[in-house]
Amino acid sequence: MEKSNGTPLTNTIRELEVGQVASFPIERHGSVKAVVSRLKMEQIRIGWCATITVDYDKFEVNVRRTR
Repeated sequence: MEKSNGTPLTNTIRELEVGQVASFPIERHGSVKAVVSRLKMEQIRIGWCATITVDYDKFEVNVRRTR
């Protein structure tokens, strides 16, 4: 799992390979959701998709590339 604190959200999430996970601090939850939503629309032709989960114990937002 890649830990991403100071790196640009969009590039980090866009460059995920299928099955990879990127983690961000929980404070970036809103930004992560916005980036994933936008990338789903921009990359719809290639079938890009990712899921977001929140780990409340570790205060992290995890993005897993699914397609």
